[in-house]
Amino acid sequence: MELTERERQTAHALARTLARDVDAGEVGKVLAFWRRWPDQEKIFLLLERLPRSGVVRSDRTRGYYEAMNVAFRQPLRSVRPAAFGTVLAWSFRLMKYYQLHSGVPGRRPRGQDQRRQHR
Repeated sequence: MELTERERQTAHALARTLARDVDAGEVGKVLAFWRRWPDQEKIFLLLERLPRSGVVRSDRTRGYYEAMNVAFRQPLRSVRPAAFGTVLAWSFRLMKYYQLHSGVPGRRPRGQDQRRQHR
């Protein structure tokens, strides 16, 4: 799927927002949900319901879901339906890149700190 320049910019902007506020594993779960049920409205409904659901293990997780709901809502509504999954997937990949290179403690992908200790 070829993205428009606007869609590429949307993926980068969304990734930067997510990198600051959300654990990559939680975004990965939303992407997995999309792959199983590729329907934009189901994604928005999922993000709306997750903060109040029984899968929330802590206030931190609830915060991730709330941040995703806010971050996804406006930018992804303007994406073509055919490009929705591609923008979501690129946002996920880019957010992990931004977290890795942000220099913010605790914002590295899982296992990154452990690998550095064993060198």
